[in-house]
Amino acid sequence: MVTGDNETVKVSENVESKSKYDFIEDLKQIWNIIISPNKTFAYIDENPTWWLPLTTLIVISIGYILITFPSIVIPEKINAIMSNPAIQNLSDAQKTKILTTSNILIRSIIGALISTPIYLLLKSAIFYFTIIVTGYEIKFRKMFSLTVWAGIITSLGIIVKTLLTLAKHSSDVYTSLVVFLPNLDKGSALFSFLNSFEIFTLWNLSLIGLGLGVITKLDKKKSTIIVFVLWLLWILINTFVLRRFSGGMAK
Repeated sequence: MVTGDNETVKVSENVESKSKYDFIEDLKQIWNIIISPNKTFAYIDENPTWWLPLTTLIVISIGYILITFPSIVIPEKINAIMSNPAIQNLSDAQKTKILTTSNILIRSIIGALISTPIYLLLKSAIFYFTIIVTGYEIKFRKMFSLTVWAGIITSLGIIVKTLLTLAKHSSDVYTSLVVFLPNLDKGSALFSFLNSFEIFTLWNLSLIGLGLGVITKLDKKKSTIIVFVLWLLWILINTFVLRRFSGGMAK
C-alpha cells in the first residue's frame, strides 16, 4: 500500500510539473532553436508552448516598422504611390488619408499584429492536414508550437533586414538568390520566384521538417521533403498563377 501511494504521488507530481509553465525553459528555447534545435523539438513534444516565440516575432516585426518606416520605408512607399497615375484622380482628402505617415505606420503595425498569428495558424494547418493524410499523427497544438518556434528564425531574419536597411538607408535589401542577379527586373516573375529562396525562409522550413520528424517519428528526410514540396508548390502557384490573376485584375 505504501509503494502504491508513493507511485501515485510521483505520477501526480509529474503531471503537475508538466502542467506548470516554465518561463525560463521557454526562454532557453529561443537560443536552442538556433544552435541546438533537437533540444527544442524534444521540448515541444512535451511542452507545446507558443506565446513567447509568437510575442517575440510580433514585437520584432513592430520594431522593424517603428525603426525603418518613418525615415526610409514610408518615403519610398509615398514616392511609389505618387508615381501611379491613378492617384491623381483622388481628392486631396483621399490623398492625405493614404499618404500620411502616421496612417501608414498605424496600418502597418495593426497588420503585423493581426496577420502574423493568422499566417502561422494557416501555415500550421496546411502542414498538419498533410501529415494526417500521409498516415502519421500529430496534435495540432504541437504543429502550431513547432511552426511558431521556427518563427524565431524569421525574427532573426527581420533583425538582419533592419540592420541592412539602416546601413543602406533603403528597403531595397535582400538575403535571397536575387543578390546574385542585381540587374534582374524587380517586377518580373523570375525575380519574385528567386526572391522566395531566402536564407532565413529555407532555415525556417528546414527546422519545421526536422521537427516533424522528431515529433511524429516520421523519417526526418521524408518529413523535410514534405515541407519543402508544399512550400515549392505554393511558390509556383503564387508566382505563376496568382500573380498573373492579380495582374489581370489590376488591368
